[in-house]
Order: sequence, then C-alpha cells, then structure tokens
Amino acid sequence: MYTSKRLAVDIETQPDPIAGQDMPLPEVATGNLRDPIKIQEKIDGARAAQAAQAALDPHFGRIISIGFARRHITGPEHAPIETQVFVRDDSAHAGPQAAEQALLRQAWDTLAVCAGGFATFNGSGFDLPFMVRRSLLLGVAVPKSVFSLSHFDCRHTSSEHLDVMACLHYWECGNGQSNPLRLSRSLTFYASRLLAMLPPLPVDHATLGAVFDSGDFKTLIDVNAWDATATLRLAELCEVYYP
Repeated sequence: MYTSKRLAVDIETQPDPIAGQDMPLPEVATGNLRDPIKIQEKIDGARAAQAAQAALDPHFGRIISIGFARRHITGPEHAPIETQVFVRDDSAHAGPQAAEQALLRQAWDTLAVCAGGFATFNGSGFDLPFMVRRSLLLGVAVPKSVFSLSHFDCRHTSSEHLDVMACLHYWECGNGQSNPLRLSRSLTFYASRLLAMLPPLPVDHATLGAVFDSGDFKTLIDVNAWDATATLRLAELCEVYYP
C-alpha cells in the first residue's frame, strides 16, 4: 500500500448571485447580424454562458465546501484514509458572507497544523488561489507559512505542494503536450484509469451549487470527500513513480 503524509485539499464553489449582478457584459461579436432580435439572442446566450462559469471566478463565485483527506497512520499495515469536509453554514451566521469567512478560517486553521505537505488536483491554478482571493475579498487572514502558491515547483513530488494534475500532465506522452484522443484529463479520468476508482454519485460539479441550495449537504459532502480522497491516492502514486 502506498501511503503519504500529505493533506489533500479540494474545494467546491457556486456562483454568487449578488456579485453576478455587477458582472461586466461579455464581448459579443455580432458579425453581419442586423436583426435586433437575433443580436439580443446572441448577447443573451453569451451572458448565460458567462454566468454558468461564475463559480470558477472568485470575484463572482463563492466557496460552499472545503474537503480534506489524509492517511491516519496506525501501523505499518493499516493506514485508512480519513476525510473531513467543512460546509458553509449560512444558517449559523449572519448570511453567506459571514458563513464563508468562518469556513475559510476553519480551512486555514486545518492547513496550518499540517506538517506533511499538501496535495491538490489543479490546486495551483484553482483551489488555493481561489481560497486566497476569497480570503482577501472577505478580510480573512491567510497564514503565509502554510504553503507556497508557486506554479513552478508544484509538479514535482519533492515539493511541499504537489499538484497532482500538474505532475501527471507533465509526465504525459509528449511531456504534457500530446493528447491525441483529446480526452478530458479530469480528476475522475485519472482516478478511474489509474486507480479503478469511480465517483460514488454521477453528479456534475457545475450543479453542486444547486445541490447546496437545496439543502442536500450529504451529496455535497460525499462528492467533496471523494475528490479529496482521489487526489490523495493519486498523489501517493505520483510519489512512487515520479521524481
């Protein structure tokens, strides 16, 4: 069994409907269109596509949960994975903003006491910068001693922060430049192909904001925990096979 002392981190996000009201209009090329109805339809379509991506921008999205996974080393032959998912609790605070502040503080406190390094899947390009930017916007202190956000040293297994996606992409055939089948190299793809590990639920991550709003926190927690667990297990493979 491969084991690691790393703490895997994964976040889930949703669009912020209030911030979305101030989202700049997207640029729309209307070409030779002259019909105002068709022009408006094209603008509306671009606006809808933009809104659908709001959860990926920390200025117009917000965090709904942060999941962690680590090995609980109890002996040389037994090292079960423990997961912990913090969910934004709007009901316990004065609105989503205060609840997200509390969520971020919980997460930073958890990261601050981890001494074995971190693992993410695209954490250098999304999870960690998103957390830092949301913290900046909400006035939450970030312990700079926790990790390096460098995009250049996270693909190597000796790094404090191992971005599994960066590592696996770097070691793809063609040094990460070749993907002849043009398949999505997602967390689910790698987990299924390298670990024979499938998600517990067929949930589109783009719908998790609606899942959260519906109060189905169990589904959210299950998805977030699976993502963190898959990230940790892939990091353990990387540590064995890559420098």
